[in-house]
Amino acid sequence: MLTLIILVQVVIYPQFTHVGQSELTDYAMAHVRRISYVVVPIMLAEAVSLAGLWAFPNAHTPALYWTTTLLALIWLLTFIKIVPIHNQLCAHGHPKNIPLLVRLNAYRTGLWILKTGLVGWMLFEHWHRLAIPLT
Repeated sequence: MLTLIILVQVVIYPQFTHVGQSELTDYAMAHVRRISYVVVPIMLAEAVSLAGLWAFPNAHTPALYWTTTLLALIWLLTFIKIVPIHNQLCAHGHPKNIPLLVRLNAYRTGLWILKTGLVGWMLFEHWHRLAIPLT
């Protein structure tokens, strides 16, 4: 998901500013329809896999608590702030909303970077605990 959100931040959202206002509504609707097929399954898989970790008591580490908190913040930011902006773009096509969308997505991208780092740390810690010394 991190790669996708960086792509959205650096490539996709900035391109919204190059669409004329008369085409912006159609462009935004096509974007939402197409990106949803990619983003929704990944976000659901991410949430389900994280929820699955809670079934293992030995996985209950500070990193899991922080990862869960970050994912909750990502979902809140997505559904309370970013989705409504997309809805406004789809309904009215006002380009004044694009800078706010890019700025909020930058925060979301930062949260995903932190979350991905924590998941990497969790994997490293798990692998480290399972590693059998060679000597």
